[in-house]
Amino acid sequence: MSDLEDNDRGSEAQQLQQLRQQVAQLQAENNRLSGAQGVEDAGPLPVRREQALYLPRERRCPKFSGSRTAGTLSIEEWTEEAQSCIRSRYMSDLEKAMFLYDHLEGEARSEIKYRPVTVRENPTEMISVLKEVYGCSKSYVYWQQRFFDRKQKETESLFEFSHALMDLMAKVKQSKQDSIANADMVLRDQFCENVRDPMLRRELKRKVRAHEGSSLLDVRQEATRWVEEGQTSRERTSSAPGRRSEASYTSQCDATAAQPSEMAELKEIVLKQQAQLDMLVQHLGQPTSKSRAPQPYREGRFKRALDGQPICIRCEQPGHIARYCQSAPPF
Repeated sequence: MSDLEDNDRGSEAQQLQQLRQQVAQLQAENNRLSGAQGVEDAGPLPVRREQALYLPRERRCPKFSGSRTAGTLSIEEWTEEAQSCIRSRYMSDLEKAMFLYDHLEGEARSEIKYRPVTVRENPTEMISVLKEVYGCSKSYVYWQQRFFDRKQKETESLFEFSHALMDLMAKVKQSKQDSIANADMVLRDQFCENVRDPMLRRELKRKVRAHEGSSLLDVRQEATRWVEEGQTSRERTSSAPGRRSEASYTSQCDATAAQPSEMAELKEIVLKQQAQLDMLVQHLGQPTSKSRAPQPYREGRFKRALDGQPICIRCEQPGHIARYCQSAPPF
């Protein structure tokens, strides 16, 4: 009887163990399903897409022929373009020299072709020869004079004027290295001294005195802001009805003050006319030897003397007329 009970207890314990394992599996499955449901609630997983890589095409280098016609590149511009193309490629010095030679044509290609091998195989020497032959033909004094004589034109903006000064300064430096000790300050001062508006010139000089280390770009920015603010204030003044006459009078005064030479010419003309009038009055006031006696005048049908008495047409004597004339008639 005891053995039977022991077997029953063993089978129960085994069944209990199996049930525990099934419960553990079900719990694990439940946890897995609940985790997947949370991911679905959070949103769909990002889809990995294929990315395409676009490689830029190689930069094309223009060719240089040495021609000085309008529209062609100068040697400095071509050198800058060629060096930019070379930096984008990994080349040896010989390959760089071959690259430069391949992009020469006409007279420039012949110039390098008949040079020694040490020049043809060295890119630095090749560029030096080309700059020496086809570089700027004007002297340093010429470009320096052009720079210091440059003024803002009537239809030229501040940006165009600054760009023109920069270009001339670059030509000065190319014609003679280290020719101007402090080129940035000279460029800034030249801009301040040669803008067209006199009030703007004073304002820029005041700014330079207050900030001695300011550059051309700083001064140009201040000039642009000053012009924009001046235009806004002028528009506001012209739109106000009570100030139109005052603004027109001010502009007339400014125009008159800006033309002292014309005022001097007008003053000289007035003085000459006044002198002529004085001479004419003086001449009329002096008696002349050729002055004639007072002449009689005619009133109605009768000729009268200055005192009003009639003059006889028969005897030409005043005091009576021909009807009452007592002189003998002419035969």
